[in-house]
Amino acid sequence: MAEHTEQFVQAGGAKIHYHKGGSGRPLVLLHGIHGDLGWCQHHKLLAENFTVYAPTLPGFGESERPVWLETVSDLARFTLWLVDELKLSNVSLVGHSTGGWVAAEMATMSPNSFEALILVDAAGIQPEIGEITDIFL
Repeated sequence: MAEHTEQFVQAGGAKIHYHKGGSGRPLVLLHGIHGDLGWCQHHKLLAENFTVYAPTLPGFGESERPVWLETVSDLARFTLWLVDELKLSNVSLVGHSTGGWVAAEMATMSPNSFEALILVDAAGIQPEIGEITDIFL
């Protein structure tokens, strides 16, 4: 089983807490509104094939929240800065719930920065009315 460490990094004017573990290509794991890794008990399994970076997003847990951070777009931009600060490239990006919304925003802001985008029950992403149910009719 891959070893995990807890670290801090300065990004976007805030001190951010994150877990890091494993080896292989980088994978960034973004939590949902509950603000921890509890939703993803699979991070240790992911670390068998990837170097997993699981930041505690600004305003949650031990991570500071910049006063200017107000919207999901702000959070996405901030998290892009975090990825840059960690010097990551060709990143696989996984987001759950609100973290999925943030991940989707990040991918639209900087599509060439990510090798893969995986959304798990992403909040905030709404197709036009009927688009999903129409496939079952």
